[in-house]
Amino acid sequence: MKFKLSKAIKIDNKSITEINVNFENLTTVDYEQAESEFKLTNQRLSTGMVESETTFIKSILVKAIDLPISAIDQLSINDFACLKVRAQNFLLDGIRASLEGLEKPV
Repeated sequence: MKFKLSKAIKIDNKSITEINVNFENLTTVDYEQAESEFKLTNQRLSTGMVESETTFIKSILVKAIDLPISAIDQLSINDFACLKVRAQNFLLDGIRASLEGLEKPV
């Protein structure tokens, strides 16, 4: 998915106004790495679900966008909040489907 930024970010002295977010190519390994990175911060889960935690979602976004963490850190709060919700919805879709006994939407 292409995501147009409300405010450009700089990567290697290059202005970026749009990023490609590819949640579909994430793997179990990406999820495990993001979860491990979250655990290293020693933060407590605020809701009992790692998918709601900003640190975890940042790790997922870094993998989905294939840009350094410094790129994520430059995002405007509105852009980050929008991407965070999209990542959460993507991740929680599978959980919702399994809880409801449904297949993941195709």
